[in-house]
Amino acid sequence: MPENNKETLQSLLLAYGVREETVKKFADQLRKLKNREYCEILLLGIGNRGHAVKHIGLDNVELQARAQSRYHKVSLDKPFCASSFYRYSIVEIASLIKQVLLKRGNIETLADLLRGEIDKAELIREFPEPIGQGAFTGASRNHCYPLHKLCVVVKRGDYEPVYILTAYPEPNEKDLILPKRDIRWRLERERE
Repeated sequence: MPENNKETLQSLLLAYGVREETVKKFADQLRKLKNREYCEILLLGIGNRGHAVKHIGLDNVELQARAQSRYHKVSLDKPFCASSFYRYSIVEIASLIKQVLLKRGNIETLADLLRGEIDKAELIREFPEPIGQGAFTGASRNHCYPLHKLCVVVKRGDYEPVYILTAYPEPNEKDLILPKRDIRWRLERERE
């Protein structure tokens, strides 16, 4: 992270009332996201950590099986999506997560978490290029759709300021257009 961005983040968190010691610990935690071993501990579920590993590198068949095995009602309002990151390295996924954490719109929520006002939060960021793919319950069983949004679920940590519970690609509104059309077509065919 460039020095001026680091100072801006730290000053923003301090302005939101986060204690200086916590801000420093969080800055150290972000710095460690470049270290492969730290990323593996953080993202792979090692030592009772998060379970983002369940969303890494699944192929179309695995995603379709997950989407169809869930007991979700086929819905046009909010279709269930089994998702996976593309075959990124752990460090690349950690870099995406870091971008979500540092998104200006998420910093106030992050400050609430660091101050202890909330225990858990979902932080979201959309990316211009797809970061993963998803299969939808009720949609075509032979197709996965590109996903552009990343959801990172964080909670207050015991040993570090922020504990990443999970991270997964999810559909934005544009990503839902084709699967909804597919689901609508399948529902209409079933009615006939």
